[in-house]
Amino acid sequence: MNFLETTPGTVLLTFPDYWSMRKVKDLCIKKRRPVLYAWERSGVKEYQAIHWVQSVDIKRFRNYAESYSKDPFITARESLESAIKVLDRQNGWQSTHVLIARSF
Repeated sequence: MNFLETTPGTVLLTFPDYWSMRKVKDLCIKKRRPVLYAWERSGVKEYQAIHWVQSVDIKRFRNYAESYSKDPFITARESLESAIKVLDRQNGWQSTHVLIARSF
């Protein structure tokens, strides 16, 4: 299973369905890893995504499909979507659910 560290200490995982996401969520809870978000990828709000993606400067966010400062996004939600697309390409599926957790 591939993951992407979106910010230092925060990892993003994508899943093709609810039940596979739920298994990993339960494992995170069992191992005492704080789960920040675990639901449909379309349910992430801008105010949440701001905390889970890297900012390039004050009003722009990282494009995970490109190098660090190339073509930054205006919204954190777009930045998170670019990270999800990177994982979808690596995993070989179209994800419907995401899990964002703290990594220690």
